[in-house]
Amino acid sequence: MQDRLTTEAVEDWPERLQFAPDAPDTPIRFEAEFWYRNDEARRESAETDSPAFSAYYQFCWWIDKFASHGPEEDSELDLASETKTGGEEEVDELELKKRLEALLTAVLDRLKLVVITLDEYETLEGRAKADPALYRLGRKLAEWQVTTVFPVAIQIGGSKLPKEEKTRLCRLIYSFLARRAMCGLTTKNLNQVFQSIAGLFLREGLSLEAFQAYFREQEGDSIRFPRNDEFRQGILEKDAYSIAPGTRLVDILWELEMASRSSMAEKKEKPAKDLSVEHVLPQKWTDEWPFPNGQTHAFDADEPDARDRRDLVNSLGNLTLLTRSLNSSSGNSGFTRPC
Repeated sequence: MQDRLTTEAVEDWPERLQFAPDAPDTPIRFEAEFWYRNDEARRESAETDSPAFSAYYQFCWWIDKFASHGPEEDSELDLASETKTGGEEEVDELELKKRLEALLTAVLDRLKLVVITLDEYETLEGRAKADPALYRLGRKLAEWQVTTVFPVAIQIGGSKLPKEEKTRLCRLIYSFLARRAMCGLTTKNLNQVFQSIAGLFLREGLSLEAFQAYFREQEGDSIRFPRNDEFRQGILEKDAYSIAPGTRLVDILWELEMASRSSMAEKKEKPAKDLSVEHVLPQKWTDEWPFPNGQTHAFDADEPDARDRRDLVNSLGNLTLLTRSLNSSSGNSGFTRPC
């Protein structure tokens, strides 16, 4: 094992895998190292400085996750707990060899889930655009700071599914993330969710139906795909302003902006860093914002209509996107007053 992984070594794997079907009994050599796995600062530096290492790190990270959190039935492969020394029963050489072979088989089965081809990875990272659906999903995952989807996304990108089905799968993944955020459901279990989906695709084949069937069986709040009715309720009532990180909320509002434009509207890319979220009705409103009956109440008043307004001031319908310069200049201006 070596302490440096070259770009040439990474690029060699897809080529070897490509010709593997012609010689199925020929082993394909690979090397695995985890030098930066537990050192966040060095890992971030390596990912930034080397695209090849970044791809390789994702590869190693998922191998580690599958190895550490695999199905319970794999516990019989725990050699450390079964190989006894110091007066207790020892496992003979033949038995140990069998167990090592079983362990290697289990590891290789898991590797099928996480072998990364550079084409799909480069597309997800935004450095290639050959697959528009995968490229768009990759840009969304970057905005949402979610990389646990990568193994499933790579399976989709590398599959032979029709273009329309790939597009629908990518959009459903984004919809799953956005709906859960708008409904206030946790995102802490995404790792397990997408591990399970990747395993399902490996066992039963990758398809839109398999993806939909997986979520039809999920009822727990930490996993399920939010229904349309609770999604609507989340839009109307939930505190969207608290969605974190803020890039997720900016992305949702931008998608709404794009959906509201007609086919005749100018096509324009989202500014990279110049957008911020602004309240239409300010959180600390002034007398420029009277109530429907014409009365005015301070933003912290204990009147029923003021309390109702405070409950909705952070809802999605009261939020919009402005450039940072316009946001800072508009202050708490009334709705009819030009910025």
